[in-house]
Amino acid sequence: MKPEDRYDSLFQFYAQEHDIVPWQLLKAQVKAESSFDPMARSTVGAVGLAQFMSGTFSEWSTRLHIANPNPYNPEHSVNCQAGYMRWLLDNFQNNVDRALGAYNFGVGNEMQNRPWPIETQNYVKRIKDYLADYVAL
Repeated sequence: MKPEDRYDSLFQFYAQEHDIVPWQLLKAQVKAESSFDPMARSTVGAVGLAQFMSGTFSEWSTRLHIANPNPYNPEHSVNCQAGYMRWLLDNFQNNVDRALGAYNFGVGNEMQNRPWPIETQNYVKRIKDYLADYVAL
C-alpha cells in the first residue's frame, strides 16, 4: 500500500457519513493540507491531517459528538473535515471551489466575496489537480 492510500477507508467512511461525493475530495484536500502527516503542524498553528485551528476543531468535534477529541487522531480529523466540508458545501450551494476557498481563506472572507489571495488560489487549484488524479484512477 502506498502511504497516501493509508487513510482511504476513513475518507470513504466519513464521505459517505457526511454525503461528500466523490470521497476522493477529502483525500485530495488532506494531501494539500498535510501530505498525509497526522502530526503535521503549520506555522500558524493548524494541526493534524486536515490542518484544523484549535477553535474550528473544537467546534466541529463538539458538533459531531466526538468523545475525547484529538486533532492529531486521523479519524477525528477526517470526521471533522468531512462534517465541516459538508457544512461549507451546503452554505455555498455545493460549489466545491467556494467551499475549499472558505476552508482555506475563512468563511467570513468567502461570504463577503473577498478576492482570494494567491495562497488560496493555489490551494484550490492544487486540490482540484490532486482530485483529477485520484478520480482518473
